Amino acid sequence: MVVKISPAAESVTSSFNYNDFKVENGVATILYMENIDDVQNPLDTLIHYENGRGRCRKPSFHMSINPGPKDKMTDGKVVAFTRELMEGLGYGAQPFIIFRHNDIEREHYHVVSVRVDKTGKKINDSNEHRRCQKLLEQLAKKYGFVIGNGKESVKQDHVPNPYKDPEAFEQWLEKNPPPDYLPEDAELLEDPRVIYLRFDKSKGGAKKQMEEIVKQAMKYHFTSIDQFKALMKHFGVAVDLPKSVRKLYLTYSGIDLKRGTRCTDRIHEKYLDIPSLEGVVLHMEAEKGRDKEVEEARLVGIVAKALADGKDKREVNKLLAKKNISMIVTKGKDGTVKDVTYIDHAKHTVFSGNLKGLPVSSVEKVRKEVWEAGKPITPQRKTSILKELLEDALEIAAMGRNRKNEDRRYGPHKKPIGPQRR
Repeated sequence: MVVKISPAAESVTSSFNYNDFKVENGVATILYMENIDDVQNPLDTLIHYENGRGRCRKPSFHMSINPGPKDKMTDGKVVAFTRELMEGLGYGAQPFIIFRHNDIEREHYHVVSVRVDKTGKKINDSNEHRRCQKLLEQLAKKYGFVIGNGKESVKQDHVPNPYKDPEAFEQWLEKNPPPDYLPEDAELLEDPRVIYLRFDKSKGGAKKQMEEIVKQAMKYHFTSIDQFKALMKHFGVAVDLPKSVRKLYLTYSGIDLKRGTRCTDRIHEKYLDIPSLEGVVLHMEAEKGRDKEVEEARLVGIVAKALADGKDKREVNKLLAKKNISMIVTKGKDGTVKDVTYIDHAKHTVFSGNLKGLPVSSVEKVRKEVWEAGKPITPQRKTSILKELLEDALEIAAMGRNRKNEDRRYGPHKKPIGPQRR
């Protein structure tokens, strides 16, 4: 028996999607679920726990259980053993799912859970691997398995030199194929879909939904009220800042995402268990000192490629969605692009305006010459447009224009918002 706990990940969706993909392809099944609210949508429970996390940056728990051929572990014994192991590690009250894999000759199991409990408190994972080994020693006699080191399949046979004897090496490789990707390597193969909450009037409990969505938004890195509004609007909640009053505050109302119209009354922030306007402002101030150059460079590269590959706005959004990025375009009365807001859900970061390498003018150029040209675009013309886009980006960078002016205020054409105005 070999049990391996994978490194914690930023979102439980990556671990779940890795296993769910195998289920969809018929090489895995869900064997058992514990503390799951809706067995038809088990990921919802895991996401609910994950969204309640406090300072825990990596709440995902993923463990593989690999019985040996002589262990004779039936499915029932695996479930009982896993429950005791999870209890001993401190995850007994947590929601978790056991997947049975048969994509290779050796049948094995994966367990997916979260590292924060229903109150948002982090499960103690100090010395987790050492404690797991001790639990294995205690449970080995009870379940009749032998503890392995995970190296039984690695034989110290002579490996032919692929350069001196390529034929012998190919024959050896056929008999000794490389192992399957480990669970933690799954995110190297694809971008797991990030699942986030969006307002749904049909579910009821509008106030509770708004509270959870605001708490979700506060985990993102944004630096202006306009960015906060755009983020919340994407989640299906409209945010207003009444200006005709002496004391500033925020109001929230639900949006029907199918129609794009408001479907609830405005709710004052004081009636919701959420951070007040001052809390949002403090969050923005703290984010202004954070270095986001790496996230910005990643975003610019992905968006530039999507703009070059997509034939229209809808296709560009589909390409960006595969990378967990949302693009919100703001147009003027004449239809031209006035501003663009980008939400990177994988990095929990919001950007708007002219980015280093991706000015708003480049998006307007693509809108005018590709999206609304009304005729098919040739590959040569698309390449030309991309080249012009990058040239514009270099020109913007050379002029030294950046987002400092935007960061010094809370939004375009807005005065500072905070205690100083009260």
